Amino acid sequence: MFNIDPVCKKKLRRKEAYGIVKYGGTAYHLCCKACQEEFVRNPLPHIPDGAPGTPRITPRSGYN
Repeated sequence: MFNIDPVCKKKLRRKEAYGIVKYGGTAYHLCCKACQEEFVRNPLPHIPDGAPGTPRITPRSGYN
């Protein structure tokens, strides 16, 4: 299964994600530090329905 980085639109597998940010009840998979920082700084332009909330970075482990 593939996920789409909401910032750069890159297709990636969950285990390839640099980070996962939860926002508005949805987990977003980001491909790199720059995309993660951009999403955390300003998520609304990068999500289709502009869900309100505060971005939360999900810690990664070797089991994700």
